[in-house]
Amino acid sequence: MRLFIWILILVALAAPPGAQAETASPAERSFPADETVLPLPALLDLPTAWILAEEGSPRLRQARSRVSEAGYRKDEAFVPAWPNLQLSAGYTHIHPEIEAALGPRPVTIVAADNYLVSLAIQQNLATFGRLKWGTEAAELSRRAAESDLRAARARVREETEALYREALSTREGVRVAEEALKAARGQLLDSENLVEQGVAAPFDVIRSRSQVLQAEQDLLESQKLRDSANLRLAVHLGLPTEPALELAEAPAPPPPPDCLGDAVDVALKARPELEALRYSAEAALARVRFSGAQDNPLLRLNSEYLRRNEVAFTRDYQWSAGVQLLVPLFDGGLTASRVGQAEEATIQAQARLEELEREVRVEVERTWLELRTTLNQVQVARQKLVELEEARRLANLRYQSGVSTNVERLEAEAAWTQARFGLVRSELAYALAWARWVRVTARGEGGQS
Repeated sequence: MRLFIWILILVALAAPPGAQAETASPAERSFPADETVLPLPALLDLPTAWILAEEGSPRLRQARSRVSEAGYRKDEAFVPAWPNLQLSAGYTHIHPEIEAALGPRPVTIVAADNYLVSLAIQQNLATFGRLKWGTEAAELSRRAAESDLRAARARVREETEALYREALSTREGVRVAEEALKAARGQLLDSENLVEQGVAAPFDVIRSRSQVLQAEQDLLESQKLRDSANLRLAVHLGLPTEPALELAEAPAPPPPPDCLGDAVDVALKARPELEALRYSAEAALARVRFSGAQDNPLLRLNSEYLRRNEVAFTRDYQWSAGVQLLVPLFDGGLTASRVGQAEEATIQAQARLEELEREVRVEVERTWLELRTTLNQVQVARQKLVELEEARRLANLRYQSGVSTNVERLEAEAAWTQARFGLVRSELAYALAWARWVRVTARGEGGQS
């Protein structure tokens, strides 16, 4: 009995020394703790919005769960490195007993009441590649899941910034519409005063009233866009939609780089989506080798200790130990089929990687072109606004001096208002393009690298 216990201890110590270091207990890698709900500040800024979006995103929660799942798969792949200990017990009743007359007294061969308690241990001594390639494939899959998590986090940050800047832009649109309505009402008052003085025709009042109604419609449309943008941002952040969020101004995005430089090469190396596919391709190759290793021999140590009722030809205990060599001779083509499947999966993973590399190259160059185009549009919109503001000032002076018509003044006012809306849209387009540039070039947090 003591010899059996010492064998159990030695077999347990024979497990690879890195097993405990490479595997985490379920308690260490169990479900994430309850997420801490951050207190919502009175004035929400963009960095806080990023934090709220990342903590409350169902997409990121799913990606984190995939990482944990991949970790458990690695634990499963490492199981053959550990000893397998089993305890079994049984009881049977037989009537009548089986006896044999082997002398003056009958000898019991099978007793009426029989029990059997067995403690068995099995330890793989050499798996000939099964353990190595199985654990390597699982580890590479776990790294791929971590890269997918980083990619999902980058997309959530981009979406959050886009919704945040859109909400700010729609608020600016409402402000522009309110100022346009105020200006239209002032022009209506001017027209009414000039008609009373007999300087202008009554048609000017009618035309000015229609301009006021148009400005009111524009304001209602702007308010609808603002409320819709606020709704999308609040839902994205997991916040209540009422009352409306108070947003701090976001920093203006910097100008685009003068040339692409090494942006494409950096993106091809650093993009987490590409990194995930590279790990997936390597994992598929490891699974090819793992599948091929199923035709290799298997060397294991078996030991068993039995405790039972003593009868004529059996003692009340028995201990056995031995080494077993298993050599697969023919499995009907099972291993070859699995190797073929794994090889095709490797080809598919490499093809997906090559395809995504091409898409990333196009995405980076297209986004850079979009950055330059939208920045030029912002500059043109600003210059246009300056020109139209001067034209608006002159049109008002000409009308009040009686050398111009009200139609000319209203057209100048409408053109100036549309130019302001155009500038707001252009600035939003550039900010969204910059957020996309940060993601597609893997520039990191804040877009600085």
